[in-house]
Amino acid sequence: MKSKKTTRKQLREELNQGVQSGELELPEALILLRKVLGKSQLEYAQMVGVSKKIISDFELGRGNPTISTLNKIFAPLGVEMGLVTKRR
Repeated sequence: MKSKKTTRKQLREELNQGVQSGELELPEALILLRKVLGKSQLEYAQMVGVSKKIISDFELGRGNPTISTLNKIFAPLGVEMGLVTKRR
């Protein structure tokens, strides 16, 4: 049986690859993460410190969360959102 750490690391890599390749949108990544963790929207929202409405709206593609909120949402994966200077 795989440890939670290994599973979480693999999930993080798969989600990161899926998002970077364009195969997986951020709302889809959140749904997948939440389901892997076995959490309802309410449970997940409470776990990361945001409202259920933020989670629900984001998953439905209606939300417009700040970078700070995105960081809270994806903290269980150990990823951080931010801006990167584009090289020219």
